[in-house]
Amino acid sequence: MAKISAVALCLAAAAAAAASASAAETPCGHSRCPENFVLLSGRCLNVTSAKHLARPLPWPEARELCQARASGDWTADLASVDVPLLAAFTDFIKKHIPDMTHYIFWAGARKVGGEWQELDGTPIDPLDYMWHMQHPSDASPDDYAYGMLVPASTNQLRFYLTPYSLHSVGPSALCEARRRA
Repeated sequence: MAKISAVALCLAAAAAAAASASAAETPCGHSRCPENFVLLSGRCLNVTSAKHLARPLPWPEARELCQARASGDWTADLASVDVPLLAAFTDFIKKHIPDMTHYIFWAGARKVGGEWQELDGTPIDPLDYMWHMQHPSDASPDDYAYGMLVPASTNQLRFYLTPYSLHSVGPSALCEARRRA
């Protein structure tokens, strides 16, 4: 596989935000976000797209890509999602990367033993507002086991979580860095 660029699409926006804020105003946990991550909704996130990938990736490879972004005191993985993060992410994409409003992004959600959960094992409520309409469905085939953020509506853009197949590939991933415990 060709060498993957570690440059996130949102660095320009992150640099502009950092130029207007002091270190105390830009913490991720108790320190700044690692290189190539931007602070969003109190979390350090990195958006990687097909522009930086040799090819679209299945969920397990997207997860490995995010994990490879770990450095020093930071771990990295696909981002866990919740309603506040989805709202902030939608606003960020619209404002800073409008050419990505129709992209889809792998996220840190998966179905294990028939139940949806975050990567740390925290259950995801199937009735939560973060799910796209009629998802997740008990009628979905068992191989629909990975979470993808998809845009909905062109007038009132909002990203939602929806199940995707084990065999699907995605052009983008939303990674999250966290301080090592």
